[in-house]
Amino acid sequence: MMPAWLEYHVLGNPVAGWLVAAGSVLLSIGLVTVLRSSLLRRLEAASARTETFVDDYVVVLLQSLRPTLIVLSAMAWALLSLELPAVSVLVCRWVLLLSVVIQAFRWVNTTVAFWVANYEKSHGAAVDRAAVTIITFAVRLTFWVIIGLETLRYFHKSPTTLLAGLGVSGIALALGVQSILSDLLAALAIMLDKPFVIGDTIAADTFEGVVEKIGLKSVRLRAATGEQLILGNADLMRGRIRNLTRRSSRRLTIALSVGLDTPAATLPRILEILAEQVAKAPHATLERAHLIAVTTAGYEFEVVLRIDTALVGTAFDARQMILLGVLAQFERERISLAQGAVTPGTFSQSAGAHSTGATAVSRVDTESR
Repeated sequence: MMPAWLEYHVLGNPVAGWLVAAGSVLLSIGLVTVLRSSLLRRLEAASARTETFVDDYVVVLLQSLRPTLIVLSAMAWALLSLELPAVSVLVCRWVLLLSVVIQAFRWVNTTVAFWVANYEKSHGAAVDRAAVTIITFAVRLTFWVIIGLETLRYFHKSPTTLLAGLGVSGIALALGVQSILSDLLAALAIMLDKPFVIGDTIAADTFEGVVEKIGLKSVRLRAATGEQLILGNADLMRGRIRNLTRRSSRRLTIALSVGLDTPAATLPRILEILAEQVAKAPHATLERAHLIAVTTAGYEFEVVLRIDTALVGTAFDARQMILLGVLAQFERERISLAQGAVTPGTFSQSAGAHSTGATAVSRVDTESR
């Protein structure tokens, strides 16, 4: 038979109930502490002998388990088994919830940090730090949102109802989050798909520049004129992007016009001169050389060549060498340019057009720089 003093009520509960609650708290704390210490010793010793990462992962999870949170959650759980006022019940529920949520946050952060460290260790210098940062942030944000939603459900609150209750502010918040998430996902796509990396020269719509930074919200370019261009990730990925750095070659078109006093028998020789000069130029390969028109100004020739380098300076040097060689050979063989010819240093800058009778020597770079 239970002693009478155990049936004595304190704060609305018998002493026996308080003792059972206290015993459950002590038992829970003792079990968790002993098991944590024992498992840590065994797993730390095992992880030192093995190369697997599973035991290492369990070790870091146990190390991130905080005794203070265990004590608080055990006390709150035990008190909820007693008859308490509504305010006390609410406080206990909040303490229990916060203890679990804080520990869950710690485990999420520990998990992400552990996998990132292992990924960097296995991949070494090949790790893209920006990509790792974005993926880490996205994973943590996802878990935090899930934990937040579950917290609302614990208190029987619907996220939809909460946003609806905010009215216009809720709509603005939802739209703002949508914009941020779209840019964040676009940044993740850039990092994983790698259409460009830092240091590449890209062209998007009417903008062109060198990529200086790939952020969570925007990509920053340095234009050739010196200013910094800031483009939103989502807007950038919705358009067409040209990566000029990854261009393996350049295709150039050189057009020239010789005078009508040039004998017809000399015209094939002009084609040979053009081919010879292209062959002498470094990195240059002749695609075709043709007489394309006979006008009142003269005979018009067109040479199409490919420069097997993406460096614009090298392409310009090769084009200059070809033009100077052609002019020198024309002078030796007394082949005159058409009337109104320009000097070798002056070229047409309009893409997609060839020389007229007023322009004896011109070039067309058929690709954007």
